[in-house]
Amino acid sequence: NLPDNWDSAIWDPRYFGGPSGIALVGIANSGKWQNPGPVIDKRRVYGSFSKPLLLATAVALENWTKRAREDFVKLTELNFFMRQELVSEIKDIKIAGDSDNCDPRFLAFVIPHTHSEEVLRKVEAQGVLIDAGSACGSGPLSPSHVLTAMGYSEHGNYRITLKPAHSRQGLKKLVSVLVKGIAAGA
Repeated sequence: NLPDNWDSAIWDPRYFGGPSGIALVGIANSGKWQNPGPVIDKRRVYGSFSKPLLLATAVALENWTKRAREDFVKLTELNFFMRQELVSEIKDIKIAGDSDNCDPRFLAFVIPHTHSEEVLRKVEAQGVLIDAGSACGSGPLSPSHVLTAMGYSEHGNYRITLKPAHSRQGLKKLVSVLVKGIAAGA
């Protein structure tokens, strides 16, 4: 969803299952739009895009929009379920945000007195992948400055990305593996 006063927007087709190597640009008011590059002419598209990538993007977007509402409902249910499971199984866990006002694809939480890197290793050894540290960088695991700004500890930060293909049974396994990783002294 775009805010009421948007001017331009860029979409990466990989978000909705499309190809890489192309992007979509939306311009709210075409009368105000100016090419940010050298003003050679007034064209917006210079014919330098791949027609097969554009077609693949259109097909992916069409398929994504057909199932987006259904997926959103399922993700919301999975997010709520996961929150309940985590709180019931892990002592002192603090979940960021509330389930009524969040992007249901993502779940961030803090488990005090744990070392994220060690827990990740234990969990991954059991075939489950989660994330830890800051989501803003791909370098060394560093604390999440967003969670820190929200008043959470800078240690023991974890993130889960939910997908419509996930099941409650799979999420229960994730929580079980996470509990075992914490108990193993991680």
